[in-house]
Amino acid sequence: MNETFEYKKAPLGRRIRLTIDDEGASLGRASGAPSERLEWTNATAVRYGEITTRGLTSRWLDVMQPGGRLRLPCNTYESEDPNSGDLGTYHRAVIALLNGLATHRPDLRAHLGTGSAMTWAFFLMGLTAALAGIGLPLAAWLTDQRSSKILEGLLPSAMLFGLGLLIVRPFVPWRQSEPIPLSELMEIHGA
Repeated sequence: MNETFEYKKAPLGRRIRLTIDDEGASLGRASGAPSERLEWTNATAVRYGEITTRGLTSRWLDVMQPGGRLRLPCNTYESEDPNSGDLGTYHRAVIALLNGLATHRPDLRAHLGTGSAMTWAFFLMGLTAALAGIGLPLAAWLTDQRSSKILEGLLPSAMLFGLGLLIVRPFVPWRQSEPIPLSELMEIHGA
């Protein structure tokens, strides 16, 4: 069961190679030796994340194991065809990796979404913006600013508050997604 997948991990990034064999998977630059190794029996958790910003989608599949993780990344333009090119190769590599995990670790389930550090970072940014949207007009009122100045600042403050809420909503750290079977994650990738 030796399979090799090679693709560019980003439009301006280097090519990487994922090699899957009977015992696990190896990942590294296409031009060099593998830098990461995953043994199927050592896998403890799986997480798939995806974020789109300004037309660029960042995707990653993390397979946790004692002492670290194997991360399979892919950053592409949102308009790219998911069935061809580097993105198509990435999806096939993810399916093959998940298939190997499902075969050797059928008890594993996948979590969807960003990890806790990124979730907390976005949550705190949104919370800061929302609190600033409330705090700026309140501070102006408490320091006896002219009412015309306070009214001028209400619209930008309301927009800042709204932006904060938009950022906070999808990144509430204590709301975790329910884990899904690996087969469902394979279906997301076109299996």
